[in-house]
Amino acid sequence: MKEPKLYIMTANKVSGIYTITNKVTGKLYIGESLDIYRRWHDEHIPQLRKNRHYNKELQNDFNKYGEENFVFEVLERYSGNDPISTKAKILILESYFITQFGKAGISLYNAENTMVEILNGNKIPEAGNTLVCAIANVLSNYTIKECEGFAYFEKYKTIKSVLFEYVALKKESQASVIKEFEKYLEDSGNNKYYYVHAHPIYYVINGKKLMLEEYVVRDDKIRELEKLAILFSEYRKNAQKKKDLPSDKKASDKKQYDPIEDGEVRFSLLFKEFAESGILPKDYIYDKVREYMVELGIITMKDMESNGASKRVTFVTDEALDKKILRIVGRNKYGDSFTYSYVFTVEGINYMKKLFSELDEKKKLELFTYMNVA
Repeated sequence: MKEPKLYIMTANKVSGIYTITNKVTGKLYIGESLDIYRRWHDEHIPQLRKNRHYNKELQNDFNKYGEENFVFEVLERYSGNDPISTKAKILILESYFITQFGKAGISLYNAENTMVEILNGNKIPEAGNTLVCAIANVLSNYTIKECEGFAYFEKYKTIKSVLFEYVALKKESQASVIKEFEKYLEDSGNNKYYYVHAHPIYYVINGKKLMLEEYVVRDDKIRELEKLAILFSEYRKNAQKKKDLPSDKKASDKKQYDPIEDGEVRFSLLFKEFAESGILPKDYIYDKVREYMVELGIITMKDMESNGASKRVTFVTDEALDKKILRIVGRNKYGDSFTYSYVFTVEGINYMKKLFSELDEKKKLELFTYMNVA
């Protein structure tokens, strides 16, 4: 009988940090990749099914508990313009998450994957991964210009110099990348809060991971979680007050810069809430949701430049503002122009909820994520 494919690759690669969770024991494998779904489909799943996975402990538990008791999930997306520096940064972030979750007492399959082992090239030699091929060769003092068809920029003397710029075992180097990562989360609306859809349930608040075991009520953990959740909520409110501009009387009536009101939700956070409540697939792809919003005429996308850097920026259409689906609450200077912060109004939230709820499950998968055909 032919094995069914678990994942069909998306057109857009998702890079960042992912987890493989044992639903029975709660034990985690934390990994990184420039193409997470390819990593799952072409490497982890086939190797585990064939009893050839390099992580023997993960393989033994996979054999013991069965494939149905393992969940593959994206922990955090992270991308950059240059694949080499992006790879180096997500290597640091992988180590960061491993360290933080280890400190929180979470059992890990890959606790042995320290930064030292990464730098020594002792991670699994992944077939077809050009960057790993390049890293392995560079760390063997071999200067590479091309590896398995991937041409590198001439401006880099060696890939090693780029890697060590980000991956060197220096606290200040790691701190700078973590700071940049947190800014990335802030800019994308995630801040320092992560919710991982796993079993048991995991929460990460301000870099600390807490676990609520399925059948055991741990009062100390619950109190700590509630306390951190309150602190986090206050942190977000205070941070938002600093960002929100006072009402601008010179602006048009539909572009007033007011603080967020009760019931309103920031643009990117609404889709996370929809995913948690089942309105969107839990592994939805944010960029694909934005593409659908453009198709609906709710937002537009524009490439903007500042100090030689370029990024894709979201703007709300006048029609969406007129219908009060979204509201502008602040702005930031970006180069010679401005970018704006948006919130969904209560009416807008109900509008989007109705819109997404009317789509059947197949249509949601086609629009917003990879197809699960198992």
